[in-house]
Amino acid sequence: YRKKENGSYLKEYNWVWSSQKVINMHEPEKWGFIQFSEASSSNNVEFIKDEDLHIKQTAFALFRKTRFGELKYLMDNDIGFSQELKVTYSDRKSIKAIFRKTENGFNYELRKSTSVYMINQEGILNIL
Repeated sequence: YRKKENGSYLKEYNWVWSSQKVINMHEPEKWGFIQFSEASSSNNVEFIKDEDLHIKQTAFALFRKTRFGELKYLMDNDIGFSQELKVTYSDRKSIKAIFRKTENGFNYELRKSTSVYMINQEGILNIL
């Protein structure tokens, strides 16, 4: 819900503890992380980073751009159509993403080392 005044939306003031880079708290891939530990103090407890976080966020960005944004035109293709995209992420690194038009919608495949990241038209991400 956004409040309107004189036909215009008022500025939003959203309070979240982690920066999401957008005014949309419905993008869980941008939520902050909490790490639990059995230690009685957080001293000397090292945060366990997700080394593939940028790849996962890239997959979700492709999903959103295809469902709602500038890549929506890809949905106009016939079932079986595929297109390779070179996607830049994190400090000018890039990854190859393959778009495939499917009977149910679409999916993207991103490969990093021995892992394959697949995201579909529902925003469901699987790691194979």
